[in-house]
Amino acid sequence: MPGPVQSAAQFCAAMSRAGYTSTSDMAYDPQRKTDYEALAATVSCPLRVSLWEMSTTDTYTEATVFAAADDMLRKAGVKLWIDGAVWVGSGATSYPYLDTAATRRAGIDPATAGGTGSLNYSRPELDAILDNAAAAGWQIAFHSNGDLAVEMGLDAYEAALQRHGLTGTDHRWRLEHLGGATRAQLDRAARLGVHVSMSPFQYYFWGDLLDGQIFDHAHGSRFAPFNDALASGACLSLHNDGPVSPPSPLINIQTVVSRRTRAGNVHGADQAIPLESAIRAHTINAARTLRRDHLVGSIRTGKLADFVELSADPYDVDPARLAETVSVLGTWVGGRRIDLPAFLEAVRGGVSDPSSRPRIGGCC
Repeated sequence: MPGPVQSAAQFCAAMSRAGYTSTSDMAYDPQRKTDYEALAATVSCPLRVSLWEMSTTDTYTEATVFAAADDMLRKAGVKLWIDGAVWVGSGATSYPYLDTAATRRAGIDPATAGGTGSLNYSRPELDAILDNAAAAGWQIAFHSNGDLAVEMGLDAYEAALQRHGLTGTDHRWRLEHLGGATRAQLDRAARLGVHVSMSPFQYYFWGDLLDGQIFDHAHGSRFAPFNDALASGACLSLHNDGPVSPPSPLINIQTVVSRRTRAGNVHGADQAIPLESAIRAHTINAARTLRRDHLVGSIRTGKLADFVELSADPYDVDPARLAETVSVLGTWVGGRRIDLPAFLEAVRGGVSDPSSRPRIGGCC
């Protein structure tokens, strides 16, 4: 059975094949430090990685020095989960879960699911973690699916930003997922300078269940409100959730521009966004949220020349069929094409050759 480094290498390769050159681990455990260092030192390493340490560790406020270049591997912030997932009834929503065959199969009891009982923290607990992380200068990320979780996160952020003199600064604190967020909450996030990182896979895989089987139509059809987020003016980025969904920027972009689920159905068509906005959300906006926009996210003189080669121009095809008509032909990191067979073979052999990695530096 492969060890953790080999398993991680396989997932890194899958991300590279899908077109990723930078990513983040939003549940970093320091026990994995040496594994990440081994991957970063391996020939043709395909990904730059930013790490958000879980607030449940004893070291979440501490800085970490890695045996790797900072632009390949770095600790960026602190992460916690305000609520859970709506597919199992632990997303904190102000509106009820339905009693349907789908919710019964998922073990969701509408009498107890959702509401404030699905919040993982009290405000004092949340405030204490925020104060520790903010005082240490970390960027902070809150998982928040239901509208009650989003509201709690915004309340805690606004108060902490005031306490720590960060109101109006470029702090780039984040909310993740925001499936049940309201337009007013997204407007508030924008006013606070909070970045919103949304997950198209939630709608793509479960949109047909959300609308009428997990929630009523009024709430389920607008789950994952991409257009509301865009219209708010908040920095909108898109992501996958490694353990939950396969990595695919093309499917993500296709989903947010078309509101098509995997089955081809459309719910809440008014929440679709333009193709250009979707591409920005997966490139320069994502880089900005990672605090790497000065290095990656666009092709500019002085940046690190990370890019993807596609089989066709996304603007020349039907964006609702993007993942079906466009494929990834390869990725470049630091101006050199990634050789995935060489990377995987080096990991299998336990061989690291830092001198063979792509040189990192200002490229055009």
